[in-house]
Amino acid sequence: MIYLYGYLAIGAVVFLVMYVSHKLGTKSGGEEFSDLLDDILPHRKTLSYRIIYHYVGPPIVAGIGLFVWPAIVYMKIQEMRKGESGGGYVEPVFSVGKDDLLAKQTIEQIESAEIISDPLGAAPALPFGHLHQCWLAFLAQMLPDDELWSFQSTWDVPWSEKEIRCGYVLVRAGIPDAYVLSEAMPFDSEDGD
Repeated sequence: MIYLYGYLAIGAVVFLVMYVSHKLGTKSGGEEFSDLLDDILPHRKTLSYRIIYHYVGPPIVAGIGLFVWPAIVYMKIQEMRKGESGGGYVEPVFSVGKDDLLAKQTIEQIESAEIISDPLGAAPALPFGHLHQCWLAFLAQMLPDDELWSFQSTWDVPWSEKEIRCGYVLVRAGIPDAYVLSEAMPFDSEDGD
């Protein structure tokens, strides 16, 4: 029985150390996120939810933690090792490659091709419609020697299916740089790669 008490005492110390390190390592601003969740999920404001979340839940989690503390220590060590080595999941970022370039374009050609014609008048009759300000911000990045090219690229969307992405890219010194998307459609696997 003394071994059980020793095991649980070590678990209590580990849990206390983890709790303190979590509180010290947590960035401020959590209250803003909690307020946002309260606005989105109104049931979080109910008395029963607050009692469970603040008074019933933590002792249950602490009690479970006393028994499974070796697994918690193992996970914390793995997390620290990944943090030091830059491990973990890194979200891939879409970019346009030289192989994706189709044809050199002028601003006038692009704007005439991308003018929105909405018979109901919901979208403004401007290049890229509601995204016209994004288009102007994109053009503001251009330097005198830059070129505009159309592109089409196949992209493996994380956690989803492949897409074909089309748009226009700013080519600076022969290298594709900033881009604006005009279309993203599901990749039809019957067409082949």
